[in-house]
Amino acid sequence: MTQTKRPSYIKGLGRTISKRSSAGKQFFTTVYFATRTRDQQKGLLFEHQQKLKTGRARKLGSNFFVPAKDLRGFLVVLQEVIEQNQEQLVRRAGKDLLSFMFPPVESRIQNIADEIENLESQLQTLDSDQTQRIQRLSSEIAKKDKQIIAISHELEKIRRRRQHVRVLEMERQVHFFKNNLADFKRLIENGKEISDSRGVQQESLYQEFLVKNFWMFGIQYIAASSKPKSSTKGIPDLLLQRTDGFNDVIELENPTDQIFVNIAKRPEQSAALKEALAQTMDYVDDYALRYRDEYYEHGIDTYKPSGIIVIGRRRDKSLERRRRQLNAYLHGIEIWTFDDLMSNAEQVITLIETGPTSYAG
Repeated sequence: MTQTKRPSYIKGLGRTISKRSSAGKQFFTTVYFATRTRDQQKGLLFEHQQKLKTGRARKLGSNFFVPAKDLRGFLVVLQEVIEQNQEQLVRRAGKDLLSFMFPPVESRIQNIADEIENLESQLQTLDSDQTQRIQRLSSEIAKKDKQIIAISHELEKIRRRRQHVRVLEMERQVHFFKNNLADFKRLIENGKEISDSRGVQQESLYQEFLVKNFWMFGIQYIAASSKPKSSTKGIPDLLLQRTDGFNDVIELENPTDQIFVNIAKRPEQSAALKEALAQTMDYVDDYALRYRDEYYEHGIDTYKPSGIIVIGRRRDKSLERRRRQLNAYLHGIEIWTFDDLMSNAEQVITLIETGPTSYAG
């Protein structure tokens, strides 16, 4: 019996997608630009392999080769089959196929990063006299530059669209915001009695309320998370996520806390304010270090979050100048009173009612 000789290929640039199974096994599929040696046909070569504990790769199934002349028709048919039968496909497999055909921005960014790393590795192996190969790789890198620019434009469009959707979302909830603001004012006035009746700290009342009504801090915030009840330090009371994806830290004190003491002599920062400032500076520095580490490890730009301390009331007008002066000399941290927070919420409602679209930018 004559055995059919398996075709061989000359592999060019490839893109590998890895996946770990629920059992912990490592698989990877690589798509190469390749040439089939028997007839010199150029096209895409698909290889599926499993990484063994020894470090070697074990081939799974057969190589799958699509000649360049058939590639357009292959992709069209594949897309139609997926669209027509996605309900019948296993849910996970369907999602994987769709994401392969229509990769999200995050996947495309990761793909480009991997491809650039691959090109970098190839360049490092070349000598300066290998001009033709260097020029070919440089051309590939230039193509990646164009893809990066295109994705940057897409991300900016997505960001602006998200801002617009956020405004529309808030516009349709403005009547709830008014009711919630009224509830917050009552909570501030009666916080001590409510906390005593529930047997909880006052700060936890405000934290619980504001994590659901983070809109009070501004239209630029799209999500909030709160410190776990079991946590006592190292985590701010609130993290507010902005439309650019970064977080700002919020430290909540009590409306009854004083901001300044020894007012008759010379206003000094109260113990509550000093403690809040020290905690917030630690939080901001901690997040700055995390972003710095991400930059060195993953190439993500560093970013220092802002901090907001909400403390006390705006009762003594003579001390407002002192607070504004302190805010002017603080870097990246603002001191708000609970009255400031309520005024800010009122401004948010006014902006939504009178001109949200222009505000969204």
